[in-house]
Amino acid sequence: EPPAPKGGDCVQTLTGGMLSLERAGRERQMVALRHIPAGSDVLREEPAAFVIFKAQRLQRCGVCAHPLASELPPPAGLDSPSILNLPIYCRGCPLAAYCSVNCRDKDVFHNLHSPECGLPWPRILPEEALLATRLATWEQHLAFAQEQQQQQQQLDSSEQDPDELRPEGGMLQQAQGDSSGGGRRSMSRLADDLLDHEGKQPRKRILYWSVLATVAAAAHNAGLKPRGQQPNGPPTLATHLEARCVFKWLCRIAINGVALRPIASALGGAAGSWGTALFPVAACFNHSCQPNLALRFNGCTLIARASEDLDPGMGAFISYGPQVGESPCTARKQHLQSCYYFDCHCRACSPTTCHPPPPRDDLRAALRCPCSNHAEDKGDNLRAVGACVPPSALLPLCSKDPPCQPESAPCLGMGSCSKCGSKIPTHCLAKYSVDLQLAAAKFDEAASILERLQQEDSSASFSPGQGFEHVDRALTLFMQGLQVYERLLHPCNLLLGAAYHTAAKAAAAAAKRAPSRNTLYMQHAADLLHQSVSVLAHHFPPGCPQ
Repeated sequence: EPPAPKGGDCVQTLTGGMLSLERAGRERQMVALRHIPAGSDVLREEPAAFVIFKAQRLQRCGVCAHPLASELPPPAGLDSPSILNLPIYCRGCPLAAYCSVNCRDKDVFHNLHSPECGLPWPRILPEEALLATRLATWEQHLAFAQEQQQQQQQLDSSEQDPDELRPEGGMLQQAQGDSSGGGRRSMSRLADDLLDHEGKQPRKRILYWSVLATVAAAAHNAGLKPRGQQPNGPPTLATHLEARCVFKWLCRIAINGVALRPIASALGGAAGSWGTALFPVAACFNHSCQPNLALRFNGCTLIARASEDLDPGMGAFISYGPQVGESPCTARKQHLQSCYYFDCHCRACSPTTCHPPPPRDDLRAALRCPCSNHAEDKGDNLRAVGACVPPSALLPLCSKDPPCQPESAPCLGMGSCSKCGSKIPTHCLAKYSVDLQLAAAKFDEAASILERLQQEDSSASFSPGQGFEHVDRALTLFMQGLQVYERLLHPCNLLLGAAYHTAAKAAAAAAKRAPSRNTLYMQHAADLLHQSVSVLAHHFPPGCPQ
């Protein structure tokens, strides 16, 4: 039997020969194998497994994760949506929805013979518990497939893959084009190498995960059914799980899990996400506060694109949290240490490049002083508007990049206005929280509509004017959310700037679908984009290193 390929060989295959994984003990780094121009897609990866948040589980396909048409309101005068992606439900229960019969038959985690079908535990336990059980099942499947491949090669009885459960879909996709079994061994090694930092996790979290893993494994095992699947039935990965294996994956998810977000979402962090996934190859990317790769998602497919030219041998980096310009150096390093347990020494955090933050850095997530005059927003100096530091409870709702874990949030008190010294009354804070949550919900709903319409735009049957009712509704939702943000957030708040930017995209999409009002909508988009750029200009003037 030929020796098992190195992890770098698998990565080269998956990235089309653009990147390779270099190892030095437990240290590893993705490097460019050749010159990669800026704007090139260097990786397209399906997740080993993913879960959709409970509130949106019936709004996205359980396999490809594309939005389902049921969440879009029908145009005026029609009884049904014009988009044909109506949901198709699981054969055995209504707890999973799909965009097509093909996707339904590809689901190896939820089907008639799986422990998830028709049982309440996937809806009761936290999403990370469901993801951990799926990943533990995926890991055991890789080990089983590798053992079967070795037996096949020893017997040399057939060149056909003996794995009865080899799924055709993306959730268990192996090295593309590799049918020798080496791809499975490499993917298994990548999974084994995922860091979990079990020894560094707080004791309370370890205890919580231990209990959660025990309950999740017991619920999964209790739901195992006899296979008895029909010849043409969907594949299943039903297997007995150990609580220790589920616990290890809970630790790995905390370090390597990725929040899945709509393409058009204006909100960063968890606020704009709809699910969680684990990508074994993308997990090999190291962090930089000034990354040279940018991530986006098409459904559940991760796409990594070079944001600058990469020369051969140069490291490829993504950002695990706030980047340069979104948070000062000290705050970024504190966030990474508390969430990922390492001290960042990237090019943006080195002593020679880690400059002090710009003055009045608190404006990035500030609330508007209740005594301020909105006429001041029209001036050139937006910093003159009074600003109040938000309390800890409101920080995730008024920050573009909120802390990913509550215990990592800074302990902020309610600051006085920087201009007049007044404070937001305590009895108003609950109303602020409700209004900001409603505004965020409107942005999420509008972003989902735009994402679905962007898929329509790429179809050959698209024509101007098609779907205008939907994009007009998305723009209306954006503007309703913007009214709340403009009323409560400081005009220099970066979340407000991101909201202007996304609303401008919606206005541009409306112009494309309404040729008769193209000029009006394009002017609206230009105005919104100008306001977004104005927010950034106050934080990052020409020559500002941050």
